[in-house]
Amino acid sequence: MDKLISEQFYKSALNALVEQIAIINSDGRIVFVNDSWKRFSDQNDGCGDVDWHQSNYIHCCESAASNGDTDAIAVLDGLKKVISQSIKDFVHEYPCHCPEAKRWFLMRVSSFSVGGEQGFIVTHSDITQRKLAEEEIFKLAHRDELTQIANRRHYDLKVEQQ
Repeated sequence: MDKLISEQFYKSALNALVEQIAIINSDGRIVFVNDSWKRFSDQNDGCGDVDWHQSNYIHCCESAASNGDTDAIAVLDGLKKVISQSIKDFVHEYPCHCPEAKRWFLMRVSSFSVGGEQGFIVTHSDITQRKLAEEEIFKLAHRDELTQIANRRHYDLKVEQQ
């Protein structure tokens, strides 16, 4: 496979995935986003035709962190640790609710190297189904089904937290 066909092949493979994927360099500049990333952005930010190659993922995280977003603070810290190679990868679950629905995502950052050039892949996977199931299980485990009031297990948990 020649280089151009090979590059198109791998980009097509990344575009076929449902996960939102961005590849960044060590400065945080985005060098690639897949179609799912673009669709998610269009649906949630209304950004339209963003030139992602002009965006810096670290700066976006810093901006959110400066507003006190605790998830952004954790993500920024993890991202910087992966880039500095003090950790191999970073994983973080976070809520991303909108007026229409509750949503959660799993973010993962991993490093890779090609020909001595360091890169970092950032993925966001929708884990809403799992989180809703966890909420339902918690509710079933901590509420009396008939009265819908907190049960003994819930009371014990609150006492332990105090």
